[in-house]
Amino acid sequence: MRNILQVIVVVLVIGLAGCAHPQYESRMVPFNSNPSTSADQADSICRPQAQMAASKARANAQVNANYQRQRAAQTPYLDSGSFSSGYESSRSVREAYSETFNTIYESCLSQYGWRIDRYCVKNCR
Repeated sequence: MRNILQVIVVVLVIGLAGCAHPQYESRMVPFNSNPSTSADQADSICRPQAQMAASKARANAQVNANYQRQRAAQTPYLDSGSFSSGYESSRSVREAYSETFNTIYESCLSQYGWRIDRYCVKNCR
């Protein structure tokens, strides 16, 4: 009986945890009544620009992360490459890409009269 109760509690906790996070999708919407290009045209112009800038940002972040790891390995009193510092480095590289991509993409789209609208599709509050 006790095992069944534990299983029920675990299932409830897992079920509730999954419901706690809303899911979002994005779409392009015009921010004025007469955008200068279609959404597809603006996307085909802006996406490559954003990808190129984001790739450069990721490369720069990777160089910085590698330098920090080497420095830490050579300095005994600093963290010498533990799991957490490796995780932080890879996270900063991912964030450099995504933040740069979003900034450049949205800035470019705005020049053509478009913006990204993010809306909740599941588990909305």
